[in-house]
Amino acid sequence: MTDPRQVSAERVEHGLHIHSPTYRLSLDDARPFARLSRPDGQLFSELFLAPSLHTTHGLDRTARLHPPAISQEDGAVTLRFLLEGGIWQHKTLVLRCDAHGIDSHVEVQGEGELTDVHLFGGHYNGQQRWGSGFFQSGAHFSSVFNPEPYQREQRTIPAEQSTAIDVMGTSLPGKAHWFYSCTVGVRLSSGRDRAQRRTRRRSGRCA
Repeated sequence: MTDPRQVSAERVEHGLHIHSPTYRLSLDDARPFARLSRPDGQLFSELFLAPSLHTTHGLDRTARLHPPAISQEDGAVTLRFLLEGGIWQHKTLVLRCDAHGIDSHVEVQGEGELTDVHLFGGHYNGQQRWGSGFFQSGAHFSSVFNPEPYQREQRTIPAEQSTAIDVMGTSLPGKAHWFYSCTVGVRLSSGRDRAQRRTRRRSGRCA
């Protein structure tokens, strides 16, 4: 009998479904998005799968998103998406899906000093009928969590309000926040009324 706590991958016509006890991730081969929802189908977010990692040499983009390579291990499914058309020799988006959430990171090969990194958003020209430009994820949740200290000490904000994690905080207007060092990787966790985001250190997860 299949362990209900495990995560499984199911190939469907023109797509892929990832099933877990707490969420479902649905991919359509014709769209650069993944639909993150509850097991009962309630939609959390439409995640854009073509990140951009800009450097001092220029802006990064994606012209082609390949279907993911799938690997399974005890309690997790890992998806590796090869992306083509940008400034990097090789660029791969990695999603590791376990029973509690999704860890995401991007692997690149090439040279350049990073200036801006966009995860679950980016410059894309892979579909002629959609045009080209900056694409972003769709939010179907009410609030987000930002661990970076802010002057107003507001830990959750409305999903439609912008926020930042950076090292540029000062007392100047619009920059009244402080730096937060855990900026490598993103974790998406399921919840009834919110989608929480947590980040990881290079050598472990932040508290």
